[in-house]
Amino acid sequence: PAIPQLVSMLDASAEDEQNRATVARFLGRLKIEWQQVLPALIKSVKQDPADAVRKASLFGVSRIALPKEAVAVYRHVLSQDKELSVRRTAAVQLGRLGQEAAAACTDLGKAMAEEDDQLSDTAAAALTRIGAKAVPELIRQVSSSVPRVRRLAIYSLGVLGPPAKPAIPTLKLCLKDEDAEVRQLAEMALRNLLFIP
Repeated sequence: PAIPQLVSMLDASAEDEQNRATVARFLGRLKIEWQQVLPALIKSVKQDPADAVRKASLFGVSRIALPKEAVAVYRHVLSQDKELSVRRTAAVQLGRLGQEAAAACTDLGKAMAEEDDQLSDTAAAALTRIGAKAVPELIRQVSSSVPRVRRLAIYSLGVLGPPAKPAIPTLKLCLKDEDAEVRQLAEMALRNLLFIP
């Protein structure tokens, strides 16, 4: 019976930021009542004016949403939210979903190209955890005009190993890159991809 009252406490005009964040985290623990709670948490992720509340609501979504529902929310945050820390949280959650987050590969690729090192690192790590389905996006990022993004993509492909074999022709081109670190990473990645035990 208290659920509707708790859900109403996510309203920014009714409660202060700290209370809304606390309520969002609490609602994320109510797995039995998820049908009532999830829409309110998603609305809070998308509309709450406070960064801390949106992050707390993301946590709540991660606890009760099915992967497909959660991926849609995380993708929205990556493409729409202005606050870097909230976007980083979404990228971390996508990484935790692994292969189930494959629909977010393009969004993560765009996040890799961001100027914020933490966000781009987190996005690259998430793509690596997604695995083989992330290879086409990582190959796209190898062509980035930003050396750091190329390095991240090449490193991720090398970590993936054999599933990243479609990247071999692209990585061979990187052996002639103007950036010495890109060339070195490409060589290491090719060794991992071509290694036969």
